[in-house]
Amino acid sequence: MKAAIFDMDGTILDSMPIWTGFGKAYLDSVGLPTPDGLWTDIRVLSYEETADYFLSHFPLPYTREELMRIWDGFIAERYRSAAVLKKGAKEYIETLYASGVKIALATATARFIAEEMLKTHGVAQYFELVMTEEDVGVSKNEPTLFLETAKRLGVAPEDCVIFEDSIHAVRGAKKASLTVWGVLDDASLPQKEEMIALCDRIIDFRSEIDAMKG
Repeated sequence: MKAAIFDMDGTILDSMPIWTGFGKAYLDSVGLPTPDGLWTDIRVLSYEETADYFLSHFPLPYTREELMRIWDGFIAERYRSAAVLKKGAKEYIETLYASGVKIALATATARFIAEEMLKTHGVAQYFELVMTEEDVGVSKNEPTLFLETAKRLGVAPEDCVIFEDSIHAVRGAKKASLTVWGVLDDASLPQKEEMIALCDRIIDFRSEIDAMKG
């Protein structure tokens, strides 16, 4: 492994509840009912696609850009109050960095939130690069974000390991035959068997640290 490309939500940051409850929380805030299956409908969409979905399904008087800017503040406050690093994530990242592995973030979350969270939790200095879906214009259903991140790191894709908790991102990465190490999260447990089948490995940060030290 010459480079490690980490997802953020559900992989190194325990923050998926912010997103699974986001749609209902926002609709509650504007006095609109939440339809059944909302999270199922939006979970694989990019930020821009989610805004388009809301504008087409709910009577909201905004452009896509206006709605996303409203959401930025709405979501950022929830990150600041609720998001924490997963156990072992910081020490694992530190261990990779000390061994000379290049480290990057590839996330669907807005850049300003991602960069703030890395700083808040004391790991920003280990990340050479932060990339978001906005940088490539497509969601992680496709391998584009991972491939572009590897390119900007100056590392061949076959020398990178992708760390992901989301089955749709794992499927996207495997479209380019990328190496994916899965990190199971409560939000991904319904897809556990598919995660195990598709990922090259399923890892736990604390166990990995022990193995690296041993």
